[in-house]
This record gives sequence, C-alpha cells and structure tokens, in this order.
Amino acid sequence: MQKILRTAFLSIFLLIQNQCIMTYRDFPEPSPPSETVVADQKNPIHFKITRFTGWSESKVVLYLEGKGWKEVTGYPPEKGIYIEIQSVKKSPSTLAAFLIYISYATFGILPSFSGKDGAQISMIVYKDSKRVTGFEYEFTRKTFIWLAALPFVWLNFMTNSDFDAYKGILDKFSSDLKITKL
Repeated sequence: MQKILRTAFLSIFLLIQNQCIMTYRDFPEPSPPSETVVADQKNPIHFKITRFTGWSESKVVLYLEGKGWKEVTGYPPEKGIYIEIQSVKKSPSTLAAFLIYISYATFGILPSFSGKDGAQISMIVYKDSKRVTGFEYEFTRKTFIWLAALPFVWLNFMTNSDFDAYKGILDKFSSDLKITKL
C-alpha cells in the first residue's frame, strides 16, 4: 500500500512540476570574449554572490571562474577589485500570483500565465575596499502553466534558461566594467 501511495504522490508531483512552459526575456545577448573583462593571474577580480535567485548559481560561479575571476568565501580582499553580486526575485503581479496558486491547487486543470516576474541583479564594484560604482540589470521570466501544455513541455529545451539570462547579464556587466577602466 505504501508503495502505491509513494508512486502516486511522486507521479502527481512530477506532473505538477512538468506542466509549465518557461522562457526568459529582456536580457542582453552574451558578448564576444574580446569585449569582456578577463582577469589576469596577478590581479584577479574577486567576487561574492551574497544573494541569488534561480536554479543556476553553481553554473554562474563556474562561468565567472572560467573568466579567471576568483570567488571569495570569507571577507573581501583589501586590495584589488571586488564585486558583490546580488540577485533579487521580481514577483509576478498579484493577479498572476493568485492564478498560479489556483492552477497548482487544481493540479494544472485551470491555466495561468505570468509575464512580469524574473530577477533584478545588482553588481556593486569595490576597489581597494572602497565602493566605486554599481550596475543594475534585470530580466523577465514568462511562465505558462496548464495541464494541456504537458505535451509541449519539450519547448523549454528550445527557449532561454535562467543561466542564459545570467550569462548575458554577466557579459554585459563585464563589458560595462571594461568601459569604466578600473
């Protein structure tokens, strides 16, 4: 009996989780490598993600480390460039949030759509422990939830992911940082 209940619960959970189609919009396209800042080995750019929303924090860390940037786990360094990265979730509208809750409560029988949530990303730049400047970016996530959308979930593999949005923003920030000539 427990095995049947466990299987039923798992099936319902997977059905609920996989009946939405998501895409990410309103973020810059990734820049060519020549337009972005790549840290040198003598003076690496240090960074710390203090707040993050989304599924791909580890991918973002690996992407920045691939550019030669060094993640700080403790206190920021006293010398050199240090970047504090904060990502805050943009909430959907009240009506969209209500419809999403209703859609999940009915196991996706009633459809819902949200087109205004996403994230706001702040990049605060410090040089030699002094705040120099800050950059603000954002992206939008569009979500459609409905049980009838289940056969079309494969479309998620053809749309942008949250990592694509973060990668575009990180490249834009890197080119903006190069322009400031710190």
